[in-house]
Amino acid sequence: PVNDKIEGLLGFNILLRSFHLLVMLRTLAGFGPKVVAIMNTFLAGNIVQMIFITVAIFVALAFALQTILREHDLGYVSVYLYRGLIFGDGDGLDNMNLDFVEHGKEVSPFAHDSMAFIMVLATLFYNIVNLNLIIAVYEAEYRRCEYRSSMIFQRLRASSASKFV
Repeated sequence: PVNDKIEGLLGFNILLRSFHLLVMLRTLAGFGPKVVAIMNTFLAGNIVQMIFITVAIFVALAFALQTILREHDLGYVSVYLYRGLIFGDGDGLDNMNLDFVEHGKEVSPFAHDSMAFIMVLATLFYNIVNLNLIIAVYEAEYRRCEYRSSMIFQRLRASSASKFV
């Protein structure tokens, strides 16, 4: 019988196998140089730094909002912050006390105004500043990596072929 733990591990295994397939496609002619460029771009130092900064600010926002939403745990706050901030999900925003009525009880005006102010600042930072910076840095890194990708592709292909000789 399959239980929840086995299903979760199976899903994780499928994800890892898909990444392994992508890594193997690096040596396929025609498709390989693009995969090499994309993978090298994603692993470039500037991209990793931008992602780290983004995650650090998200965690700081989650902790700040946790102080206002004391009745909910950090996981709840993080999930609905993610839904509301990244996807603009209305239910996610409502669950962050941006609705004046939460599950039949009134929300205090100060808590609502505090949440609204923090979410406006967070939205401005994430959706306007940070995402555009990530796109600009990714584009610059991709151009640099695309220029070198054919050379790296040939080296990977030679290395892969030498394993079978």
